[in-house]
Amino acid sequence: MRIGEVAQLAGVAPSTLRYYERAGLLPPPDRMDGRRAYTPDALFRLAVVLHARHAGLGIEETRRLLAAGPASSPARSWRLSAAAKIAALDTLIEEARAMKDRLCRISSCKCSSWDECGRMLLAKRQDRASHECVGLSVTTAGPSGCRAPRTRRQTVTG
Repeated sequence: MRIGEVAQLAGVAPSTLRYYERAGLLPPPDRMDGRRAYTPDALFRLAVVLHARHAGLGIEETRRLLAAGPASSPARSWRLSAAAKIAALDTLIEEARAMKDRLCRISSCKCSSWDECGRMLLAKRQDRASHECVGLSVTTAGPSGCRAPRTRRQTVTG
């Protein structure tokens, strides 16, 4: 099959195949009259690569997935790659929630100057540090998707 045929069957541009070849995700195909000549196996490999990419794996992660062991053990490779990506996503989600919490809190700012704002933020930071053992920094969803503070005990039981 020529590059255009494989690309059309896979639903990607021919340049995607060339990119994946350069990145080492697809083996270089044989050439016929100077043109790429793909075997059906290339389409199968491309399906795996596209699935990995749509699942959020980066180029290097996909390369590691494909090189993780013998071709007879894709299930183990998928499990390992998925577990690592899920852990990274959990961290990213927590960081995004923390950013959203900060933005929701600061969106209710009523300060009249940057100095006043800085004093208030510094005072809240110092106050929060002194109350962290009580768990007052935990938040829950409120109206408009912003979070309102509540105690850790309420988070666990309510």
